[in-house]
Amino acid sequence: MKKILFLLLVPFLAYSCVEDSFAPEYARPVADSDVQVWNMNIPDFSGVVLSFDRTFLWGLSNSEGIFKLDLNGNIIEHTMEIDNDFEGITMDRNNGNIYLVEETYVANNHNSNTIYQFLPATKELKLIYQVDIPNSTDNKGLEGIAVVGDELWVGNQDDPKIVMKYSLSSKKITGSLTLPWAGFINDLAYDPDDGTLWMSDTEKDRLVNFAKDGKIIKTFATKTFISKPEGVALDKERNCIWLSCDATGQLAKMKYNFK
Repeated sequence: MKKILFLLLVPFLAYSCVEDSFAPEYARPVADSDVQVWNMNIPDFSGVVLSFDRTFLWGLSNSEGIFKLDLNGNIIEHTMEIDNDFEGITMDRNNGNIYLVEETYVANNHNSNTIYQFLPATKELKLIYQVDIPNSTDNKGLEGIAVVGDELWVGNQDDPKIVMKYSLSSKKITGSLTLPWAGFINDLAYDPDDGTLWMSDTEKDRLVNFAKDGKIIKTFATKTFISKPEGVALDKERNCIWLSCDATGQLAKMKYNFK
């Protein structure tokens, strides 16, 4: 009888381990006290990144262009008015270069699934590379971008859920990473200190920290404080993660201890 009970218990334990709150896939709740949210009134607030000197934020709207934001929820200036469907913004921390990705949206008659460099001094856009995404879907193309070493990692939102790797030195695609666990690949951010990436996923209302091989490390639930977190920026000086909301135009600051 004891042997039978033990055999019945083993599957239950295995299932419990999968559902355990410490499993990487479990979306950890974020306490209200760990979040600040500002109404920026930026329509289609699709991206955010910390400035090179870390004193302000660059904000991106996929209908109105590029903004400068202070760290207390205020717009400093509307830097560049553009109607390209820019969905992601990132910065190379080695030199301050700013890169954007434009999503496939044929109705706008712009280049689709394209990487640009933004030059703040002259307010120019420099076309870097047009990414060929196999079997990509209109208006569900490139959304996320992060500088990973010498490469730009650009995430395709859905079907296929894939991250393409573009080498800045060789000027070509060097590989790809499929993320089958993703709902939507929205924005990407890279942490060079531990070699991991962060991804916003509006389909599953979460923020995911994952390894370069695609393995999930941990996740956080975002629905309680921001409805559609598309932009993600890491801020280690302030021990926080900045998120921008495409649906409400809000900016959120989530406490996070990177140590």
